[in-house]
Amino acid sequence: MLEVALREIPESVVSGKPVGEERRIERKGRDEAESRRIEGDREHDSDLRHGIANDVLLSLKNMDILGQILRNKYGSLPVTQLAGIVSTIVDAGLRLVGVLTDRDGIVAFEDYISRMVDEAKPGAKSAVLDDTRRRFRAIILFLVHILLNRIADSVGKKELKPVIKETVRMRGTMAYEMIGVFHALGVAEEVSDTLVNEIIRFLRRCDREHNRIAWRLVSLRTQRYLNTHHVKPQLRQRLYAELRLSYRPNPSLT
Repeated sequence: MLEVALREIPESVVSGKPVGEERRIERKGRDEAESRRIEGDREHDSDLRHGIANDVLLSLKNMDILGQILRNKYGSLPVTQLAGIVSTIVDAGLRLVGVLTDRDGIVAFEDYISRMVDEAKPGAKSAVLDDTRRRFRAIILFLVHILLNRIADSVGKKELKPVIKETVRMRGTMAYEMIGVFHALGVAEEVSDTLVNEIIRFLRRCDREHNRIAWRLVSLRTQRYLNTHHVKPQLRQRLYAELRLSYRPNPSLT
């Protein structure tokens, strides 16, 4: 069902802007998102809504709290406890992904959209509905991408890398492996051969298992990294080739 939405998402989000400018844009976006999150917490602390919205808000808040514990206490907690917290955060985030991508939920919302466009002119109803459905599914995919970044940020301490890698290995699922890639890109100050191999290995697993959605999500995350970091030309070329994009060298050092 969501595969249709991939047509609405550009294959390439590679930027021609200098790395410094891209980083400023990304920092501004993060600051604004954090401000909205804090304001949202204030609004809903005293009167959380019931139903799915309530569950989502509580899950995000619990992820933030556990993420803060990880960042502050990683040096004093045993590895088994760290791994347990990591698994709890990732599982909570993946449950939210499941809520966003649940077929019944999407169909129910599309039925709601259908009722909303009933007022459209009879000859235009079908086209309006199809366009709205495609856009809605594209929005869902973007929300999933944002949520995966939120999960990775919650466990985003580079000192936790061995714990993350072992947790990903033990779980062995594509979802956990994707979180591992997001985390690795989130904490990497520079791209290594090992990280490039990890990304390529995941993308090729997606190809084998015909998981186009996971492929595109990791592609988008990798392109974001390439926009905001200088990468050795040979490694950059390997990533562009695997992402099936026309090669673009590192932007200028402005």
